[in-house]
Amino acid sequence: MTEPQGPYRITPPPGLLPPLPAPPPQVAPAPSPAPQPVPLQTGTAPLRGRSFATPAPGAVFGGVLAETETETEPDAPTPVLVLEDGRRIPITVPLLLGRDPAPRSEHPDALVVPVADARHSVSKTHALLLVRGGRLLVQDLGSTNGTWLVRADGRVAEAPSGQPAEVPADARIELGECPLRVERG
Repeated sequence: MTEPQGPYRITPPPGLLPPLPAPPPQVAPAPSPAPQPVPLQTGTAPLRGRSFATPAPGAVFGGVLAETETETEPDAPTPVLVLEDGRRIPITVPLLLGRDPAPRSEHPDALVVPVADARHSVSKTHALLLVRGGRLLVQDLGSTNGTWLVRADGRVAEAPSGQPAEVPADARIELGECPLRVERG
């Protein structure tokens, strides 16, 4: 009789145990259908007491953000984010904005940009800002006080959490109650 190999290890004789079954074949997931834009509905902003527009439940606001790389038109000027404290940041890569933003694995190429907010309305990692196909997009990342698009005529739209929203040329972005401006050249 031979000694067991390692503590409490018993090796069965060949042919005693049946062979292991083959692993199941790998199946690629089916692609999801392209989202369709939905008309906006109006309401009252809970924190601001002013009217705003927001997508109907389940709607897509500005398209779906599939990847994080920034795409710019060849002749388009680079947009510049202007923070309340006067800092100017060219939007050449995606920007993670927040009170103390943390890098995210789903956006490895993003630049983290701390936003000073004396009103304490900006979340730790509040929003993602990027250029895609020549369009400026902002995506709320589950913030507490929301991400708002305020147009020059006073209309306000809330960017739905987790979905990108196109920033109109005449709009400023508000993270909670902290205003940000984008200069487009």
